[in-house]
Amino acid sequence: MTQEITRQRLVTEFIDRITAYDYMEEFRLLGLSKEKKRQDFISQYRPLVVLLWSQALDYVHKTRARQIMDMFMSRLYQRLAGSGGQTDYRRIRKGLVDYSEYCKEENGLVLIAARLVDSASGVKTGRGEKVKLLTTRIIQTLKDFVDELSAVRIVEEGGDLFFEEPAVTNRDLRPRKADEVAPAPDDSLSDTPVYPFA
Repeated sequence: MTQEITRQRLVTEFIDRITAYDYMEEFRLLGLSKEKKRQDFISQYRPLVVLLWSQALDYVHKTRARQIMDMFMSRLYQRLAGSGGQTDYRRIRKGLVDYSEYCKEENGLVLIAARLVDSASGVKTGRGEKVKLLTTRIIQTLKDFVDELSAVRIVEEGGDLFFEEPAVTNRDLRPRKADEVAPAPDDSLSDTPVYPFA
């Protein structure tokens, strides 16, 4: 059965979901028990979760995906900036760009899983098995997002001011010289939106 949902509610629910996501399954797969390693993993894995959702969104709701992703990034910034999480926001944005590049490669999700395993564990023992397990988890997450988004029909809402929201951009992610400072997170809006899909 298809459920009707507004763009605003869809975005709000996903922001709530990624901020409350517990990562316990991923911790178990990688054998991460130390809090510092877990926090490092979360900061690298959360952008991947956002990327997977955006790819599922693009697959299921292609005509609305860019608008919804734009709204999502704007609302995510507002949520994180309000709680002092500008650094988290920048990591997510940078991760989206980085992981999008990996996804252009053959077996991109495997490459991402290998990068995450190497970064999280630092130990080569059992690396292949951990990469396989994490890749399977990543693919399952993508399938789950496709299934969830396939079960909704996005509808307009009278009070939805979506088109008045600013586009989130990649100006602060452009390559810089070593002595050049990136703009502050609140100065990150310009003309070029960040989209993890073409």
